[in-house]
Formats: sequence, structure tokens, C-alpha cells
Amino acid sequence: MGLKFGKNLLGALGASLLLSTTAWADAGSVRYSYEKVEVGSTVEWVLVPKTEAVLTGKPTIATVTSAFEALRKDKRSTYLKSALTVKGKTPSSANVSVQIDPAASRYALIIMAETVYTLTEIGVPGVEFPGYANGALAREDVPFSGYALTVPLWKVVPSTSSPQILARMPNGELVSSEQIVQRWKSKDQALVDQVYSYLQAKDPYTVTSVAKVLPELKIPYAEQVAALLKDERSQVRSTALEVLESVRDQPVVLDAVVAYMNTEKDDAAAAKAAAFLGKAKDKKFAVQQHLFALKRGDEKLAVEAAKALAGFKDERVPTALAAALEDKRLPVAKASADALESVGGVSEQKAALTNSKVVAEVKLQVAGHLAEQKADDSKVAGQGFLARNDVEHKAVSAVEALAKVKSDAARSNVEDLLKSEKRYLRVAAANSLVERGDAASLPAFAAAAKSVTEPNLEELAFQIVMKESLNAIQTRTKDSNPILRRVAYRALGEKAQKENAGSRVFNTLKDGLGNSDPLIRGASARALGAFADSKSAEALKPVAKDRDAKVRADVALAIGRFKNGELAEELTALLEDKNELVKANALRAIGMRGDAFAWKTVVGSVGDKNAEIRAAAVEALPSLVSRDDAQGVRDAIGTLSAAVNDDSTDVQIAAIKSLGTFNSDAAVTGIAFQLGANDDDVRLAAVNALGATGHSSAASVVANAAADPNRNVRVAVVEALTKLKGPDARRALEQRSQQEKDPELLELISASIKKL
Repeated sequence: MGLKFGKNLLGALGASLLLSTTAWADAGSVRYSYEKVEVGSTVEWVLVPKTEAVLTGKPTIATVTSAFEALRKDKRSTYLKSALTVKGKTPSSANVSVQIDPAASRYALIIMAETVYTLTEIGVPGVEFPGYANGALAREDVPFSGYALTVPLWKVVPSTSSPQILARMPNGELVSSEQIVQRWKSKDQALVDQVYSYLQAKDPYTVTSVAKVLPELKIPYAEQVAALLKDERSQVRSTALEVLESVRDQPVVLDAVVAYMNTEKDDAAAAKAAAFLGKAKDKKFAVQQHLFALKRGDEKLAVEAAKALAGFKDERVPTALAAALEDKRLPVAKASADALESVGGVSEQKAALTNSKVVAEVKLQVAGHLAEQKADDSKVAGQGFLARNDVEHKAVSAVEALAKVKSDAARSNVEDLLKSEKRYLRVAAANSLVERGDAASLPAFAAAAKSVTEPNLEELAFQIVMKESLNAIQTRTKDSNPILRRVAYRALGEKAQKENAGSRVFNTLKDGLGNSDPLIRGASARALGAFADSKSAEALKPVAKDRDAKVRADVALAIGRFKNGELAEELTALLEDKNELVKANALRAIGMRGDAFAWKTVVGSVGDKNAEIRAAAVEALPSLVSRDDAQGVRDAIGTLSAAVNDDSTDVQIAAIKSLGTFNSDAAVTGIAFQLGANDDDVRLAAVNALGATGHSSAASVVANAAADPNRNVRVAVVEALTKLKGPDARRALEQRSQQEKDPELLELISASIKKL
């Protein structure tokens, strides 16, 4: 069959030579031919690109076949009857194999090299050569030298990419164009800065060429190009003015053009600069006293100008003030923000919120003004920005205020926060929407439930549905959205139970147990659990063995609603279920029922390898212990005190909360150590739990967290001390009032001291 070359052997058969060329065919329109090339006094055999007309256009599977035929046609005596096999719909996903004619085995390496280079040019990931190579070969497996094109970095970005194109960086380094394009897509600032560096090039051609392409690159360029107006070369200054045309109204541009106009010696060039300024939105930029002072005066004059402009109703004032929001002098920007509010520049205020040149402090100031305006759209813009950009407690307050604005835009704005990367925003948005109680938000809850790992979203949507009438809920059981349909089924039982209308929905829910959708089977089970009677118990028995684990998990929670020992056999089986969620919910059901007989099972589960099972176990434990059972209480607190050191934060928090249900010095001690935890949520849970114990020793322990770096924890400390009462609590609050710097927290502390 001929010689066989594995990848390693193939890679060792030749050395690589990188050559650059000034002529290049379009990627995908060439074939590669192994030919002799003289480089100086050296003779090399190199893979040379040859333009092939039949390969032009968008590559297809047919192109792959045509490319191989072009190779065969060019070297019939080399390829002989070598054949190509292609499977796939596109070159990038194709499985390509070449059966080399046994009579051509001595040319196998050449056939392999030419084929791999040519077909990968089209987009084929690799080519197999049965009998000659182990697996598909790519370009890196070819041992021969090949031509490569080197292109300046600024010509490669944003999307010029090909395996054989190398980007020449400003420092002369050669980098793969594919790597450059990927870095550009990831918004690599270092790469952007390297593009900017061409503006400092010695030759005017590079400077003007790069300046012209900057607008197409979708990166900030106004400041960089404006600097070229000071360049000593006239063609550079002229080109800079042309490029700046599309960002003419940015203050940095206007300032630069004014300076250019005043210093340019060439009359024609200066006239172009004047014409440029004449088209500016601020037509009295250079003559109107306060506008001029705002832009060109020192800080004191500029601040005074902003204050003075607040008394003008000139239509140009809002524009000038909005531009001044970008001033690097913070007092000027802040004075302009206040003035902009005074002149009613609402549209400029809204635009400022998305202006990257306005610093965060000023944006928050502008947003605060918008939030206080009467118009709903202004409130939405302001509160929406504050929600997304202010510190946590203010952001949460903004979400709550936004949800109270009775407009669809406000509701939609809050709904968007259900998918926020910040958990506190997701929680605030969800709770605020529940408080708002608008069923129009349900699709947003359903959408968020699909993309965000937030287990309580369904529960919160359930609360909204529960505010609807029983008839509306029945109608919603036919909703096209499976999540909302599930929530409706769950709510159906709960609503009917509250309205003593179980007979109206029982059959619907019983039928739901046989639904093909496991979401509906599980929801129906949860709903039947609300009745907790013999009929619902009988209906739940068979579904406790449902083939779907999520359904069995729902059944476990449904059984938890039965308080008289019903379905004990089924619950016991669910406790032994192999599915972790089912077992966790079964443990929760034990806790809901207070089934003390399962004490050993629950305690044993505290050490389970699965964190959710451990969390469920520590949640259930307190309800299994009578507070009159001293030994039982000691055992429970001991188990929970060990669990607060669990590797899982969820388990830690669950254990802390459970300890908080015991009015015991031992429970306080078990919780106390977690006040020094690294995790904010753990410390917060610890403070809340200490307050929940109601134990006399807890106040002095809580006081240790009064200076916690996390504001939420400090708020919880104030609330816990208020709940615990007593002289220790009052003393701790009084001491904290002398140290706390947050004005809102100081107000809360003052109110709490009065209560004590």
C-alpha cells in the first residue's frame, strides 16, 4: 500500500519557512502547488498559492470537490487515480477523505500537503488519508514551507481573518489574524490601544489611513483623532477634520477644532475649520457669554456660568449644559447637572445616562433628578438607572420605587432586572413585582426562570397568580407557557382551598396527575396537597411512584401538607429515593409534618454527600424537637452547630437559621462564630438568627457585628438589637450611633433607640 506517515513522523519530515509576499489571492480562491522557489542563494520547495477561478465565491461542498479536481488536473502524473470522498453539508462540518492511488504512493506526501493546504483554505477542518496518516490532518501537520501574508494590524481589525494571514503589530511582532479578530471581538483594550498608536506614526500615510478607518471600527476615536489637529503635517490635520465630521458635536471635538482654527496658518484650512464649527448645534458657542465661560473659563467661572444658565430658557442652554456634564472638573459637571434640571432638559438628562463620557457620580446625580420628576417616563429613566448603578441599598430602594410607577414601561423595566447578574437586584425586582401584583409580569417570571438559577421565581410567580380569581386561574391552566401553566395548576388547589371550593377543581387536578407533562403532574400533586384530606391522599398514592423524579419531588412536598401521618409509607419510600431532589424534598416534608419518628433519618442526612440534602435536613431538624425536651434540644443544637461549618454556603445558612429557632445560650454560641465568616450572606444570616433566638445573651454578641463592612449586615444588626431589647441592646445602639457614617443608618439607629 505504500509508506505510512503518522502525524508525528509527518511533522518531522520537513522544516517550516515563513515567507512574506505583497501579492495575495482572496482566501478560498486558491489552490496550493508544491514548487521550487529560490530565496536569495537558497533553493526551497514551497507550497505556493495559485489563483483558481473555479474556487471563487462562497465556499460549498461542491467547491471542495472542484478544488481537489483542480489539484489533480494540474498534476495528473502525481495524483493518478487518487480519489476524494466528501460527507457533510458545509466545508466547515465536512468529513473529507482522500484515497491515494497506490501507484502514486511515492508522491503521497506532496498529495497530502497540497490537498490539506488547499481544502483548509476553503474551510475544511482537516483531511483524512487512509493508510497514510492517523486521523485528519490540518495545516500544522504539513512539514513543507508555505507562503504567508503579513498585514498591518489596522488592516486586520475588525474581521479580516484567515489561517495564513499574520497581523504585523506596531512593534513588528507577527500575530495570527484569527487571534487578533478574537481579541477584537472580546474588546481587548490593549489591542485597541495598539491601533491608536498608529496615529503617532512617523509617516503621514499611516496616520491618515488609520484615522479614516477608525469610525468603521466602532471604537471611541474622537479624542484620539482630535489630537491630530495639532499635527505639524497639513495633510494629517486636513484628514483629521474630515474624520471628525461624524462626531462633530462632542465637546472634545469642538474644543479641538476651535484651537485648530486659531492656530492654523493656511487660510483655506482655517476656513474649513470655521465651516465645521458653523454647523455645530451650539451656534453661539464662541460668543454667548455664559456658554463661552462654561466651556473656556476656569473652574470657578464655569461653575458660576452653569448656575447662571439655570435662569435661561434659551433652547441652546440644555445642549451646552449636557455637554458640560462631561467636564472633567467634577464641580463643573455637578453644577451643570443641577442647572439642567432647572431648565427642564429632560431629553438631555436621559441621554446623559448612556453617555460614556459622563462620570458615574454625575450620572447618579442626573438620575436622581429624573427620579423625582412627575412624569412617569422620567421616573422610569431615573429610577431604572439608579437601580442598575447605585450602591446596593439605594439600588433596591430604586427598584421598589420603580415598581410603584403605574406604567407598562416601569413594569417592563423592573421585569428586565429579573435576569440581572446581581442577585440583590433579581430578588428586589421579583419581590417588588409580587407586591405590584400585576399578572402581566408572569411571562417575565417564566422567561427568567429558564435563564436564571433562582429557585424561588416559581414561588413568587405563584404568589401573583394567587391574587387572581379562581376562574382566572382555571383559565390560566390552559396557558401556552408550560411554566405558567404549572404555576396555575399549583395555585388552583390553594385558591380553591381558601375559598372552600375544592369540589370545583378536584377532578381537574386529579386529571392533571395523569398529564403527559411532568410539570403539570407535579403541580397537580402540589395543589392536591393543599386539601390534605382523604380524597387527595388517595389520589397522590400512585403518583408518588411517578417515573419522573421532579414529579416525585413535588409529591414529597404535597405529602408535607398532611399533618396526621397520612401517606407515611409513601413518604418513607421517597426518603429512600435515589434522586437527590426527591430525597431533599422528602426531608422538607418531614419537617413540615413534624414527624419525630424520622429523627435518626434526618440527623443522618445532615452528613449526606449532597449539599441540598444536607440543607433540607438542617431545615427540618428544629420542627422534630419539642422545646421541652432538654436532651433533644441539646442534640439538635449540637448537630446544627456542627453544620454551620459545612463546605456549602447554603447548608451553613440553613443551619444558622435553624439554630435561630432555639432560645438557648448554646444556640447563640453556635451562631456567634459565623459573625466572622468571609461570606456576607453567612454573616447576615447569623445576625438575623441571633435576633430570632430572643435570648438574653444574644444582644452583646450581635453588637460585635455593629461595624461590619457590609451595610446590609449593619442594618440587620440594628433590627436584631431592636428586636432583642434590653440594656445591652440599647448600649450597643448608642455606641454605634457615635461611629456610623451612613446618614440613613444613623436615622434608623436613632429611631430604634427611641423604641427601646
